[in-house]
Amino acid sequence: MRKLLALREPDVKVFRPEEVDLIRETLEEFLVFDARELTNKTHEFAGYQAAAMNEEIPYNMVFVDDARPLSPEEQDWASTVVKEYRERQALAS
Repeated sequence: MRKLLALREPDVKVFRPEEVDLIRETLEEFLVFDARELTNKTHEFAGYQAAAMNEEIPYNMVFVDDARPLSPEEQDWASTVVKEYRERQALAS
């Protein structure tokens, strides 16, 4: 596996300590991947999946969490919303 190698030390003075910590944590998480694996991982991101080919990913997608199972209450709510939507569509046609 080929790894990127920094040619000089970073100037971390421009960052707050919590930003440096976040950068280090992120590097630790992603340095285990090679380029192909990292590309595949980025394609799992909801923002990538929401955008069309060659379309810019909206910045606000950074706030979208990974999918998780819905609670029973959320499932009931979603079923109601879908049912009402389908009823309105049927009346409109």
